[in-house]
Parts: sequence; C-alpha cells; structure tokens
Amino acid sequence: MKLSLFLLATLLLASSEGKVLVVDPSGKGDAMTIQGAVNIASPGDTIKVMPGEYSGAVIDRKLTVQGSDQVRIEGTAQGAIIVNAPGCTLSSLSLAAKGSGPGIVLESSGNVLSACTVKGASPGIWAGGDDNILTECNVQGASAGVEVTGRNNTIQDCQVSSWMGLSIKGPEAKVIRDNLSGYVGARIDNTTESLITGCQIRSVTGLEVSWSHNNSITNNSFSVQGFGVSLIKAHGNLLEKNDIAGSYTGGLDLLESQKNILKDNRVDGGRLGISLRSSRENTLKKNTCIRNERAGIYIDSSYRNEISSNYLQCNGNGMLLSSSSSNNLTSNLAEAGTYGISLRGAPSNVMTNNTMRSNSYNFRVDTGEVSKALKSSVDPIDFIQEIDESNNIDGRPICYLVGVSDRKVPQGCGFIALVNCKKVSASDQALYNNSAGILIVNSSQCNLANCTMSRDEMGAFLLEAKECSVVRCTSDKCKLGISALRSSDCLFQDDAAKDCQKSGFRLYESLRMKLDDLKGDACQEGLSLINSRLCQAVGCTMERNQESGISLTTSHMASLAGNTLCYNDVGLSLIGSNACILVGNNASFNKQSGLELEQLSGAEMTQNKAYYNGQGLFLQSSKRVTIKGNDLSFNTLHGLRMSASSGCNVTENIFKGNEASGINMVDCQENWIYHNTLGNNSYDNALDNGKNHWDAGPKVGGNYWSDHDVSGNPGRDPRKIMTSGQDRYPFQRPGGWN
Repeated sequence: MKLSLFLLATLLLASSEGKVLVVDPSGKGDAMTIQGAVNIASPGDTIKVMPGEYSGAVIDRKLTVQGSDQVRIEGTAQGAIIVNAPGCTLSSLSLAAKGSGPGIVLESSGNVLSACTVKGASPGIWAGGDDNILTECNVQGASAGVEVTGRNNTIQDCQVSSWMGLSIKGPEAKVIRDNLSGYVGARIDNTTESLITGCQIRSVTGLEVSWSHNNSITNNSFSVQGFGVSLIKAHGNLLEKNDIAGSYTGGLDLLESQKNILKDNRVDGGRLGISLRSSRENTLKKNTCIRNERAGIYIDSSYRNEISSNYLQCNGNGMLLSSSSSNNLTSNLAEAGTYGISLRGAPSNVMTNNTMRSNSYNFRVDTGEVSKALKSSVDPIDFIQEIDESNNIDGRPICYLVGVSDRKVPQGCGFIALVNCKKVSASDQALYNNSAGILIVNSSQCNLANCTMSRDEMGAFLLEAKECSVVRCTSDKCKLGISALRSSDCLFQDDAAKDCQKSGFRLYESLRMKLDDLKGDACQEGLSLINSRLCQAVGCTMERNQESGISLTTSHMASLAGNTLCYNDVGLSLIGSNACILVGNNASFNKQSGLELEQLSGAEMTQNKAYYNGQGLFLQSSKRVTIKGNDLSFNTLHGLRMSASSGCNVTENIFKGNEASGINMVDCQENWIYHNTLGNNSYDNALDNGKNHWDAGPKVGGNYWSDHDVSGNPGRDPRKIMTSGQDRYPFQRPGGWN
C-alpha cells in the first residue's frame, strides 16, 4: 500500500512539472529546431537541446530551455532568443546574434538566464522586463554587454566584456559579484536604487552614474585608467568599501552632485584620489587615499561638504581645497606627502582635530596658483578660516588667529597665521615644513621676533600688512625666505635667510619698507624688490647668492646704503627703477658685475666700491645717472661699461687696475666724464665710440690719466680717447681738481 501511494505521488508531481521535449538536429528527438519545440510545448514544459547548431527562437510561453556547452544558437537581427513570456528559465546555451541585434532579448518579467554564453552587437543581453535574473553568464556585446531597462533585474556572477559592460537604465537593478571589462565597466543612467556590489571592474572608466539617485556601489574592485567611479549630477548615492587602483585620472569623482556618502573606500596610485567638483553637502568619511599624484582628496568649487576621518598618505596634496568654502574638515590624517592639507583660494572653511605630519610642506593657505608669482590678485579674504588649536602639525598646534588684538601667540606652534589682527606678537617660535611658517595678512602693528623658519616654501609672508616688524628671524632652506606683498611701512631688521631656493627676502608692490641689517647667504637672490617704492635697504649683507645680491625691478626712489654684496653672480642690479640712491655699498668679488643699472633714469651712485668683479659698474639704456666718488677698480673686464646711455655725470671716481679698461663707452651720447682717476688699466684707460664730454672746460678740467703726462692741474695737452673724443684738459696728478 505504501509503495502504491509513493508511485502515485511521483506521477502526480511529474505531471504537474510538465513534459520534457528533446530538440535534436538529427531527428531523434521531439523537434529538430528550438522554435519547433516551442511551438509544440505547453506552459511549464522543459525543452532539452542536444549538441548542435540552431537558429534562433521566440519563446512566447513559460518554458525551461536547457542546453550544454555544445549548443550553438545563431539568431536573426532581432536577437538569437527573444523571450516575451514571463517566468522562463534558459541555461547552458551559447547564443550569437546576426548583424546589429542582441544575443538575448528579455521582454517579459521573472525570467532566469543561467550559465549562458552570449554574443550580441547591441547589446549582448537586453532586459526590458522586470525581476529577471542573469547568473553565471559570459556576455560579449559590441556597444554594451547587458542593457537593463526594466525594474529589479539581477546580474550576478557573470563575466561581461564589451565597450560598455553594463548599461543600467531601469531602477532597483542588482549587480552582484560580476567581472566587467571594456572601455566603461558600467553606466547607471537616470535611474534610482540600484546596487553594484562585489564586482571586479577592469576598464578605462569603471562606473559612470549620471542623473541617478539613491544607488549603492559597495565592495567593488576597480582597475582603471580614467575614472574609477564618476558621479554626474547624481544625488543621495552610497559609495562604500570600494578599492580603486591603476593609473587613473580620478578614483572617485563627483561633478555637480550632492548629498552622496563616500565611506571606507581605498584609492591608490592615480592622479586624483577622491574629487568633488561643483558639488555640495556630500560626506567623505574614513576613506584611504594613497600615492595620488596631485591630491588624495580634491575639492574644487564645492561647499558644505563633511570631510572626516580620512587617511591620506604619500599624496601630492593629502587634501587640496580650491575655490571652495564652508566645508568641514574633521579628524583627517595627512602624512608623508608633498603637501598635507592645502587651502588655495578657499576661504571660510572649518578645521577641527586634523593631523599633518612628515609632509614636505604640512599646511598651506594661499590664494591659489597666482600666489607663486605673488600677483596682485592675491586676496586677503582667502585667508579667513576657522581653524582652532586642536589641529596639529607634527604634534604641535596650529595657531590661526583671525580678528584679534593685543595678544601674544602661545609658544610651541606648528604654524602661525595673523589675519585681520592688530598688535599681536609672536616670538621664539620654530616653524618648519609648511607652505608658510608665518602668515601676516591684512594686519597692522604686529611683531615677529626671534623666530626660526626652516624648510618652508615661504618662511614668513606679509600680505597687506601695515607697520609690522620682523626682527631677528631666520629662514633656512626655504624656497622663499621672508617676503611681503602690498605691504607698507614695515620693518625687517637683523633677519637672516640662508640656502633659500628663490629669494632670501622679497618685496612685491610694497611701499616705504625698511630693510635693516639683513643677511642673505647662498640663496638664488639675496634681496629682491619688485614694483615697490620708497624702500630702504641699509647695512645688509648679501653674499654667495646664485643671481643678484640685491635686485630692484621697477622699484622707484629706493635708498640703498652701506650694503655688502659680495661673491654673488651680480652684486646689485637695478632694472627700470628710477630715482634710486646708492651710497656706500660694497659690491666686490661678484662673478659678473658688481653694480648693474639698466633702463632707468635719475639714479645717484656715490661712494660705492666695486672691486674684483667681472666688471665694476655696468650701465645700459639709462639717462641722467650721477656716478660720483665710487671706486671701480681691479675688475676682470671694465671698471665702468656704459652702453646706449645719455645725460649722465661720471665724476670723482677711481678706475685702477682693471684688466680691460677703466671706462668703456659704447653708443653713448652727451655724458660728462671728468675729475676721475684712471690709472694702470691693462688694455686702455678709456674707450669711447660716441659723442661724450671728457672734460668740463678749461677751468673745471678733465681727468687724471696714468698713461698721459701733462703739466698743470688742469693741463693743456689733450689726451685722445681710443676710437673717439679727447680730454682737452687732463690733470697732472690724481685729485688735482681738489
């Protein structure tokens, strides 16, 4: 009895599952074609396809179609298999479409496609219905491997290779543990609530998400050359625990996107790790960005983003904010990179509890690329930040003061900024490895004393500072030692700059600055003034600099007195700087010229010394220069070389022992040269090819010439000048005019 009941149950179960139809091209089955079997099947039947090659089919009823690796189906331009009935199952089939058609078209819902190999032109598989499942398939398509337009379709454990692996245009798609390769791994376009998780994606661009919201991209691995994940006008998406590597342009990139969460991702080895561009109200939390060429995290033209607890190692910038404001930076760690955290043209951000350590330049605040050349477009508003002492640099707090007065900066700071401050002082600080050790911005009557800045891009930088002082401070191995832009009435006194890659001291567009007893040693330039007026440099020592000891460019009415400028390429250089006064400077032992004046008018040079240079004084394209009482002797070439200059007075100078000539004038007109001592210059005491005056008439007389004997002070035996001109009234002895 028990056996009969079992047999009855078995028969009933078999009848409920439907019959099995066999497709065999040899004629041994129920049909020779798949379409033939479909035509005779009833809903719920199973079609077993024997090895062979077949034409395509349209499945218009609920069926199970089972094949093997040897089943080959080649369909029409409309598709190899078209499923327009719900609830079908297709497994172990190899399908290829002709022409531009897809391999499989799923027009209906609730179908399962398992372990199939599919080749299609556009695309491999098209899923237009809802609730379809594609699992363990190998798909190739010319334009897209799989295109999904229906709702709640699942692509799981598949291998997809195409120009675009997946094109998801329907909501609630689930992409699970797939391997995607091509130019674009996957694209989510204008849809919502899809999931991509556990996938391996190897492509130029990994995943594009555009105009799509509330999608989840988690636990994926990307190896890309373009962008890992790109969100374009996409909101409310989750990117979590993804791993991105390769020579990518951007790992995770958001453009015009908002309220997305990027959490626990790892981005390693490209140009930009995580980038927000014109995006707002996003959350970046606990991400790891390593070895990114430009920045681990890059924020451009973006605001109100929360950036917290990210680990940033060995990047060009650990974090770089450009033209971005009102962002919160909290508890981030940036280490072992070129820059730690950079705020460039990015005002009004809030920083709390961030750590920067072991970077070449830990912290940078400036106005962006223009600040490199100290352009006049630098704006003090870019320095207004909310940064408290919970932030630290190599274990020392950031002291960032905004709008305070009558205060002393505490000891032991890692970085100092005085912004919109008055009467604030800082002393005995050691500041190193920052973009600027000390910033003084739009502040007045602030004072720095006894501070040491080393290995900074700028040791101290004053922007629109007034009546401030920097006294007994040292910049060592900085790119630029101590500098000022658009500042006035400030004092630099007894400061030193050594081994700076650019200038030891630099003024740009500044007014009435006093530079007293400065020392610039082994820098590119010792002291440079650019577009600055009415400045004074007194008692400074600028030695062993690669270019000029002191240089002035379009800096008018400067006073340079008692400076020592030795062992530089050029001792003192003035270009386009009018009405300057040079008194009592010693410019000796320089490789090129001791003193150089070019393209200027109205300078006064008195009591300067220029010994053992390439040439003592070089004057070019200038007019109305007074050269009086200088000692320009023992130079390798000329004591004075003048070119294309006019209206100058050269009087009471000493030109002795120069190896070429004492005075060499080329293409000069209407200059007056008299009461000078020209003695024992090796080639000739003077040369002139222009029309100049070598005496001031019989009463005033001319010059003393060691190679011309005369009687009388002045005498009446003219001395001819080589090439052109003569001194009609030379003197018998040096100083005979006194």
